[in-house]
Amino acid sequence: GDQFMASETGRLQRYFSMFYFSINAGSTIATVLTPELRGTSCFGESTCFFIAFLVPAIFMVLAVVAFVVASPWYVKVPPLGNPIVEVIQVGVAASKKLLYGMTVPSPTAIYGKSKVEETKQLMRVLAIFIPFPLFWALFEQQGSRWVVQAKRMNGALVWRIFCATKICSQCYGVLNLGI
Repeated sequence: GDQFMASETGRLQRYFSMFYFSINAGSTIATVLTPELRGTSCFGESTCFFIAFLVPAIFMVLAVVAFVVASPWYVKVPPLGNPIVEVIQVGVAASKKLLYGMTVPSPTAIYGKSKVEETKQLMRVLAIFIPFPLFWALFEQQGSRWVVQAKRMNGALVWRIFCATKICSQCYGVLNLGI
């Protein structure tokens, strides 16, 4: 977002739309392509995990090279401080005030009202994130459940949407991406 001027909100929105589209397109392609590559034979084995991991590794290296090569043209805004340290400082000051009462200055007197309010808002938002690990654990189990169910099916497609008459059981996870 630092690469655009404040007046270029349209370009910024287009950039983030293209960025998220690229991430999701890459994820979808990888979900289909990786099991297909793994299914090929190499090194005398019936499966080839080497190729299945080599292709994404090549794309990751290309992305890093593109990032490094383009780095001189990036607008680099220097940081104005460390927000994590500031939140911890406000939290420590509030804890001291809670423990020692009137003998310690309030966090508002030390860090200002806006920093204290921002820290309070952050704590309220962080409370929402508490159930996230449970959600992702269940979500990942759902993905493996698709594979288990697909192994019991014959893999034949009614329409040739994947240009094949059968789809591998690991590829059924791509259907979950659209849900």
